Amino acid sequence: MPLYVYACNNLEHTERRSVVKAMLDEPSVLCSVCGCQMHRVPQPFRFYNSPFEVLTDKLINEFHEYKATKKKVNRRNHADQRGIRT
Repeated sequence: MPLYVYACNNLEHTERRSVVKAMLDEPSVLCSVCGCQMHRVPQPFRFYNSPFEVLTDKLINEFHEYKATKKKVNRRNHADQRGIRT
């Protein structure tokens, strides 16, 4: 069964809840803080055809994270060499 994320319609607080429901179940979920009706928040998803796709997707994400942290370190080192505070 899919996992859905619900957010409260009341703008005074940011209550969110994850709910496991069947697609045919009634979509009514009440906020635990104020009792108002909650709405479903769209979430991105990825469908994998094989375990190989899961592995490649994970490796690509790790590479992008590594690349982003390496850029931060290089910028910091470059700024230190020029005497600029970050």
